[in-house]
Amino acid sequence: MTNKTFLPLLIFTITSVFYAQQAASDTFSYHSAICEAITPAQSAKMEWREAGLINKDPNNSLWVMCPMPIKVEDHKDVNFGVAIGNSGNTVVDVDCILRVFNDDGKLKSHSYTLRVGPGEVNSKTWDIDDEVFWPAIQCNLPPNTVLRGLEGRY
Repeated sequence: MTNKTFLPLLIFTITSVFYAQQAASDTFSYHSAICEAITPAQSAKMEWREAGLINKDPNNSLWVMCPMPIKVEDHKDVNFGVAIGNSGNTVVDVDCILRVFNDDGKLKSHSYTLRVGPGEVNSKTWDIDDEVFWPAIQCNLPPNTVLRGLEGRY
């Protein structure tokens, strides 16, 4: 290869890599340790483990709130996700809500119910087209369910 073809090829390659890195999305994964039960009484019935936040109350579903420590105010087309596991022996439905403030300062809620079979993990990803601030995911965990993790991508 001659210098006349090598130099333009090198410049093209470096430029392509630079712009590809700028266009690539950033993904942030969070352990459920960032989540909290909504009351101290409910917090006493939950366990934080390596696998995630577990509802150990045998009789009641418990709400947890997970603030997402991610700054997305300069981005649109963001995704937020949650993964729920079931350590029980029956199929469970887990209600989850993504709450965000949009660029007008209004709170928007996006609800979804995850169905999770025994020994399974299921997940939900919300795709949001607006600029958002202060995202948080709230889930109502039935007995023996595990909030395994959270994700944000922009």
